[in-house]
Amino acid sequence: AKVRFSDASRGTPFRTALGGIRIEADRLTTEKGKTADARVSFSTESAESFNLKGNLSLSPVASEGSVAVDNVVLKKYSPYFAEAVRFDLTGGTVSVQTGYRFSQAEGKTELRLTGLASRVANLRLRQRDEKEDFLNVPELKMTGADIDIDRKQVVVGEIETTKGSLALRRSAGGELNVARLLPDATPPPTPFGVLRKGEVGKGEPEKLWVATLKNVAVDRYAVRFGDLSTDPPVELQFDRIRLRAENVATEKNRHGKFSFSTGYDREGTLSLAGTFSLNPLSMRGKLQAKTVPIGRMQPYYTKGVKILLTGGTVSAEGTVSLEAPKDAAPRAGFSGEIFVNDFSSID
Repeated sequence: AKVRFSDASRGTPFRTALGGIRIEADRLTTEKGKTADARVSFSTESAESFNLKGNLSLSPVASEGSVAVDNVVLKKYSPYFAEAVRFDLTGGTVSVQTGYRFSQAEGKTELRLTGLASRVANLRLRQRDEKEDFLNVPELKMTGADIDIDRKQVVVGEIETTKGSLALRRSAGGELNVARLLPDATPPPTPFGVLRKGEVGKGEPEKLWVATLKNVAVDRYAVRFGDLSTDPPVELQFDRIRLRAENVATEKNRHGKFSFSTGYDREGTLSLAGTFSLNPLSMRGKLQAKTVPIGRMQPYYTKGVKILLTGGTVSAEGTVSLEAPKDAAPRAGFSGEIFVNDFSSID
């Protein structure tokens, strides 16, 4: 079968064509406890494909099997989210595969996804008033994820991405470009572990979602930061960014490990490694900074000193700590040694 679909209800019309539609059900019956083999598949004019294979029960309503969605062209579906964001997708595809189990009986619905894996390729985001992409992700992979809706648990095995780039810019008015990706009227999403009042009747506490990410791997990323609020503007370059993290969890008092390193301005290096917690937010790690140039920071302290730096680097080694208790002011500290080398200046 073939189907053509058009939606003109959006500012930009959406059109797609489905082909190769195939729906199969073998031994489908309303008899209680009986299941049928089922399969649904189709493709689109953009070489996207959908495949579902599993079993189906009508009494009670239940299904178990696998779903695969390949090569979804994200830009194609922008009419459905363009009004909710302030950026455009200039490129990117996503593929998803997962096992599933669904059941509905006695007014209770259960859904669980197992072995969820996805891949995002060539993702590029650009703000509508800009000429260059601010985010470029050649590849991002997620594997080994399980989502249990009934238990409100999310467990992700690994997220891995390489060779991406991010362009940050602070305007003359002090606004960061990535801080205005959503319209002002859009309410912020509710984070994990936060409830809105009145969600549960009679003040009963609701079970909170718990998310766990076992491993994160970020390699060879680059960040460019431009600050137009200073005179002259500041331009900073960070490259060879590498991040590793284990046991990232929203569960209270759950601690994980991390390591981070980056090159700075083609001369210096920064690294930080230690432990952290998200609930409450805390971090303790060992910091190492080597030959970090300080000349580019001149515009930030020009008004505070009557000299101009002509040379100098900073190196440091020590322990950094951060604590942000729920009902107290955040605290941060550094204990160690700081060195200034090759310093020179003029009036």
